[in-house]
Amino acid sequence: MSKFTLLKPLEWYMYGQGFILVGWLYVQIVLSPMGILSIASLIFIDIQGEDTSFTILYFASGIGFIAGLVWAERIRRTIGILTFHSFLLSTPEIEGWRDRDGKVISRQKP
Repeated sequence: MSKFTLLKPLEWYMYGQGFILVGWLYVQIVLSPMGILSIASLIFIDIQGEDTSFTILYFASGIGFIAGLVWAERIRRTIGILTFHSFLLSTPEIEGWRDRDGKVISRQKP
C-alpha cells in the first residue's frame, strides 16, 4: 500500500470538515438579521389581525434573509468568515485590542 492510499481519505475528510464548518458559520451570519426582523415583526400579531401579521412576518423574514446574504457575502469577500467569527469571540484583555483589519492597536505614549 502506498502513502497516497492511506493519506488521501484523511485529507478529504479534513477538507470536508472545514467546508462544513465555514458553511455553518456562513449560515449563522445569514440567519442573524432574519431572526431579528422576524422577532420584531411578531409584535404586530397583537396589533394587526392574524392574516396581516403573518404576511408581515413572511415579508420581514424575506427582507432579513436578503440582508443576511448581502452581509455574509460582504464579510466573506473582505475579511473572511473565520476571521469575522474569531474577531467576535476574541478576548481583547488577553490578546490586545484590534482594529477592523485585525491589526493590534498599541497605545501611544504622551
